[in-house]
Amino acid sequence: MKKIFFLFLVIFLSSFSKIKDEFFDIKDFKKEYAKIKEDLYVSKYEVSNLQYRDFLSDLMNSNQKTIYQICLPDTLCWRSPSNYNEPFTQYYFRHKSYDNYPVVGISYEAANHYCNWLTQKYNQEPKRKFQKVSFKLLTKEEWIFAASDSDPSKVYTWGTGFMQNNRKQYLCNFKHTSFVIDSSSKKYKEIDNLENKSFITVPVKSYYPNSFGLYNMCGNVAEMTSENGIAKGGSYLEPAYNVRIASEKNYTKPQADIGFRVAMEIIENKYNSNINFTVLKNYFVKNTVTNLVNPKIENAEKFNEIFGMATTMGENGKPTQVDISKQYIIAVVLPVTEFATSLQIISLQKNAQNQIELTYKSVVGKKQSFSIRPFIAIAVDKSENGIIKLEASK
Repeated sequence: MKKIFFLFLVIFLSSFSKIKDEFFDIKDFKKEYAKIKEDLYVSKYEVSNLQYRDFLSDLMNSNQKTIYQICLPDTLCWRSPSNYNEPFTQYYFRHKSYDNYPVVGISYEAANHYCNWLTQKYNQEPKRKFQKVSFKLLTKEEWIFAASDSDPSKVYTWGTGFMQNNRKQYLCNFKHTSFVIDSSSKKYKEIDNLENKSFITVPVKSYYPNSFGLYNMCGNVAEMTSENGIAKGGSYLEPAYNVRIASEKNYTKPQADIGFRVAMEIIENKYNSNINFTVLKNYFVKNTVTNLVNPKIENAEKFNEIFGMATTMGENGKPTQVDISKQYIIAVVLPVTEFATSLQIISLQKNAQNQIELTYKSVVGKKQSFSIRPFIAIAVDKSENGIIKLEASK
């Protein structure tokens, strides 16, 4: 009997994906999360079956059996009197074909356990960008801000009040309906548009993202908020009116059309200490420079190879003095352009990997009658040493 039970357990666990060494891949952070506010990042995608299976696998692997039982999805939520969904009860969560579909049948308590687990994983990661973070479900106000990009006039996350774009492509996963005149009451009634009816979720990276880069904020699955029993954005089971940004869905138990998306709140950001620098003025990039492979310039020969002096009249017309024995230069050089373009420094900070991270923004104006070579160069004290990392801000 014990052998049979052990065999069953092995088969059951094999249905989950292989446990990863790193559940939160720092290298993929910028691809997976969008910055919404200074201290708030939001996942671009709803939590997928694959991600949630990894979570369960780690709970089992660390012998957290009580939490594991609480967090198991209710796969019977797929059973419906109106549709034959019985195969989904067995295959939707565990089959590889649905790896990238949003996890459903999850309780509010389970979603919060997932957030707590992510928080622990991230804060233990030695290569993390931020000192301390907390993963969570968005508040209703944060969810609306993320869906609308703080524009209260938006009906749907894509900005228009229509469900299709100008190429007749649908913009989210929702229940397609039509209005017909009821023969008895002579009034309009809404009926299912069977040839287009959506009866299941779609992969989390479907349709077009909004201006923040977030997918499926409207439709697909309604997303839990931090307020227990309230989900936002509507689902594939609901008509167009109920997948608006303003739409709310009440729930009391796990459902086949409710999932969740996680957000990351920055609690401590002490790694990003500011570094002093001086912006170089009255220089130009020489025509012989084609491509700047290394942004860090540490000797006079290399500096003079790249830059020439652009001395002008007046007190501020002299080039900024550089002491290359005590300073090094960080330079950002863009391709030649006919558009008025300037580069602005946003920050110079040392990150958790001891890299000197320069964040800059490119501002593009009108077309000119001549070409320019946009660049910016700064001088940094050599006591602030480290590999240079350039980060272009939108």
